Amino acid sequence: MVKFSIITATYNRGDLLKDIYKALIEQTLQDFEWIIIDDGSSDGTKEIVSRWEKRISIKYIWQTNQGKHVAINNGIKKAEGRFVIILDADDIPEKYALQRFKSYLEERIFENDNCAGVAVLCSDASGKLIGTKFLQDKTCGNLLDLYYRQNVKGDKWMCWRKNVIEDFPFPVIEGEKFMPEAIVWNRISLKYKIFCVNDSLLRIRYQAGGLSSSSKKIRIKNPKGASLYYKEFVNLMSVSFGWKLRNIINYSRFSFHAKNSLSEQINGINSAIMKIILVLTLPLGFCFYLRDKSTV
Repeated sequence: MVKFSIITATYNRGDLLKDIYKALIEQTLQDFEWIIIDDGSSDGTKEIVSRWEKRISIKYIWQTNQGKHVAINNGIKKAEGRFVIILDADDIPEKYALQRFKSYLEERIFENDNCAGVAVLCSDASGKLIGTKFLQDKTCGNLLDLYYRQNVKGDKWMCWRKNVIEDFPFPVIEGEKFMPEAIVWNRISLKYKIFCVNDSLLRIRYQAGGLSSSSKKIRIKNPKGASLYYKEFVNLMSVSFGWKLRNIINYSRFSFHAKNSLSEQINGINSAIMKIILVLTLPLGFCFYLRDKSTV
């Protein structure tokens, strides 16, 4: 069994995949497979991949356009590695990334079943750190605590135990092609911790028109998934009141986009106190909804 399964969901990003291919063949550790899930591309991605020399193990899988979350689900099903890494089409791993992951996994993860994997830092294309470092280096932490109590910021790159991540597939909603990735990371964090290391192993090349740059428009087009994410955040997450207030407003905002009735919105919240807060903040959520309608 290979140690790592690297999954890349791609849609019309064939030109970027060539850079990932080059970075992967230069990895100092070659015990991996690269699973490319083509989410219905029309830019000749299949032909681009077929022209590469098979210097590394590549599985190319085509699916009709259903969204990145469905592609990742399908990639995990095909993964043969013990650990799974999601590598976006605009990401470039450092040449020693897998070697470092292996080292960190051996350092911590095998002695703690409650540790779901390893999280490391990311940099932008110029090498500048994205967000902030972890407050404590080489310690097991909870992602929710890190982001919502310790105020860690910015994208982080995760390597997951396959037997953990395969138990938390992305929810799939008929007619929608986007699901916030954080919904899965949050669910995992309710049960597992992750080994946090202040080592930048990934460079992210944010693309104009990508998921990061079009977040609001994408959520508006996929409101059921967005409202599900915010509902779970309010119901399940042990975070500060300020974070819950922000997310319950967004829950009502995207519930209006999803055409959920007032009773459906209220019934979706578990806590009696948060139900009251939802009712009190509904006008604000509706105002954000109207603003979305007028600007998108």
